[in-house]
This record gives sequence, structure tokens and C-alpha cells, in this order.
Amino acid sequence: VCVSKDLDGRKKFSKILLEKSAVISCEEVLEAQKESWVQYLAKKRELELTSGVLMTLSALDPWSLDIVDHELEKLSVGGMVADVVLCQDPTFESLGGADAFVDHFFSKNLQSAMSQLYTFARSSEDALPLLGLIGWNTRQMALILSDRERGTRFTKVNPYSAEKFRRWSPKWSLDEVVDLQRELSRLDFCLKQTPLLPLGLWTELVTQFLLP
Repeated sequence: VCVSKDLDGRKKFSKILLEKSAVISCEEVLEAQKESWVQYLAKKRELELTSGVLMTLSALDPWSLDIVDHELEKLSVGGMVADVVLCQDPTFESLGGADAFVDHFFSKNLQSAMSQLYTFARSSEDALPLLGLIGWNTRQMALILSDRERGTRFTKVNPYSAEKFRRWSPKWSLDEVVDLQRELSRLDFCLKQTPLLPLGLWTELVTQFLLP
């Protein structure tokens, strides 16, 4: 039996469960550990993930080991990227795709970011997975910049992510990242609920934060 850390030991049922069953504590996976767990589950299925796929699976919302393993199962059975988490456009998932765009965006490389808009911003269906990926990196950046302003070191990331954030963080302020989080929420709403063209929405976002 798998029991969460919030099990109420005062209840009669809980006491019986603790006495009669095998109990395993279920702790929430920390944000900094998600990529490691994705890699572990992928290795069990003998899958090699690109950095873009790894980041996207780590950024799923909601996220759990069961959800990630289910997506990896679809990858291993279908021999292709699972539609639910990644774009279907092979150009987008190639070496010049999601991972590169995210790097250009957070590096504030306006020209390179704009040159890639057409690879994914033609429709909301293609753009939404990338939106989740950018959202995950934005949340991490907010924590890192908050640490920087307070002089603390609470946020922990794996070495691959740490190198990226080391390059990106000097180009951003905490206020900018907070604004970006708000704009990403607005973009998510517009892509799902309005007839506005995705390319125009993405162009507005990129120019808003990357123009000098």
C-alpha cells in the first residue's frame, strides 16, 4: 500500500492501515529532481531523450511519475514523440527547434528568436507545448533571481539546467520575469480562448521582452 505523507494517523482506518499493511511514504518530487527522474524512467525503457524532450517532460503540468512514465510508454511503443506533450512538426523537434528557441529567448537574442517563430507559431496546437516549456524555465528563473536579490541559495537545479541559468540570469531582472509570467498566462488564454493569430501573439511576446 502506498500512503501519502498527509495520512491522518488519528483516524481508526489509518491506524488499521498502518498496522496491517506495508506503508510507503510518498514525498513530492522536488522541481530540481524532475529531470533526473525523467532520465531514470527513460533509461528503464531504453529510451534516449533529446534535451528538448527531457525539458518538456520535466515541465508537464500536472506532473507525476505515473504521468511521465505513461508518456514514455507511448514513446517506446509508437517510436515517435507523444502528441500530448510535444509538437508533431519534425522541424520543430529537430536540433534547431524547441530547445534552441528557448535558449535564444532567454538569452535575449531577438534576431535568432524571431527567425524561429515560423517553425512553431503557425497554430496554437503547435505552440502550446512550447508555452509550457517556457513557463517551466520562467518559474525556475524567478526562483534563481529571487535568491540573487536576497543573497540566498535555496534554489537547486541539476548541472545541465544550472549552466543555462548561469548564462541567462544576468540578462533578466526579477521584475521582468514576474512580468513574463503574467504575459505567459495571458498568451495561454489567448491561444486557447480567442481567434487571435498565434504568430501575432508570439511576435508580441518576443518583441516585448527582447527589444532593447
